[in-house]
Amino acid sequence: MQRILSALSESAVLLTPLRSEAGEIEDYRIDAASPESVDVAGRRGKELVGRRVLETYPTVAGTALWDGYLDTLATGTVYEGEPFTYEEVGAGYPQQSVYSVRATRLGERLIASWIRHDASDREVRRLSDMQRLGNLGWAGWNLTTNSFVWSDQVYAIFDRDPSLGAIALEELPRHVAPEDLARLGAAVQRLLRAGQAVDQPFRITTAGGVRHLRLVAEAQTDADGTPVEVHGFFQDLTAQRDAELALRESERSVLVQRGMLKAERTLAARLQDTLLPIPEQSLELAGLCIDVAYVPADSGVNVGGDWYSAIELPDKSALFVVGTWPDMAWPPSAPWRSCGSPRRA
Repeated sequence: MQRILSALSESAVLLTPLRSEAGEIEDYRIDAASPESVDVAGRRGKELVGRRVLETYPTVAGTALWDGYLDTLATGTVYEGEPFTYEEVGAGYPQQSVYSVRATRLGERLIASWIRHDASDREVRRLSDMQRLGNLGWAGWNLTTNSFVWSDQVYAIFDRDPSLGAIALEELPRHVAPEDLARLGAAVQRLLRAGQAVDQPFRITTAGGVRHLRLVAEAQTDADGTPVEVHGFFQDLTAQRDAELALRESERSVLVQRGMLKAERTLAARLQDTLLPIPEQSLELAGLCIDVAYVPADSGVNVGGDWYSAIELPDKSALFVVGTWPDMAWPPSAPWRSCGSPRRA
């Protein structure tokens, strides 16, 4: 019978009824299983052979499935049950799955097959699209069976061949950049020992270069508070980090440019003050009281190109000159205030 089941591509097992001395069925033993048989706890194929149904799946007792098995053995009628939710409590935490079961009598035994309805193909495609668009992938680690699984997107994020399998949670720090090793290792230890949820950024090196990743994970614990399972996701933040670095570089460039402009304006103002000083008080020239007011035409820069001069001539008269450079605003603002009556100006 095992050879026959080994040729099947669906979940199917051979059940042998175990009877009491009074002839009543107390349990069933799995004596053969197809390679694709997977139960709610992830046990597959040969791992199921030899297990007893009620010892392995105790909540089946008294359900419509149990009654259907009994009726099929008694009458030979094929049992096809409605989809039902099965909940298993293992290591102190519940796991639920939805199944449709079919049972057929084979002599004094049963052939039971089932279909798991936990996720439809459409839901799987949606989940895959969400992971791809968010550049993240889910991961799970069973600490009691030392088994772990990654979604396809996690393999893409780590640039890892799926045939190599997922990386154990304890081994994860070995694959990160040395600068991030201590922080990620401490976070993983908190998760595994104390069951504390983590949200930790870190970097890895791949064939395509350095990638900035984020691990978000939480632990499920048993009745004693010991972590037994870890669920979480990895997210690739490389593109986001590159954009942040580019923005910072742009801001730095703007600040440098502002500093250069400020320095240039300061230098221009000093040069102008050297070449064209503004008197701090009135000047006496040829019997005149001279005041200067200089206001550039352009605001903000505070540097203009106008020029002026006042000269006392040998005959004690005053010569006033006001001008502007080409392309500069005219008239310049250089008013003069007379303190007396000059002989000639």
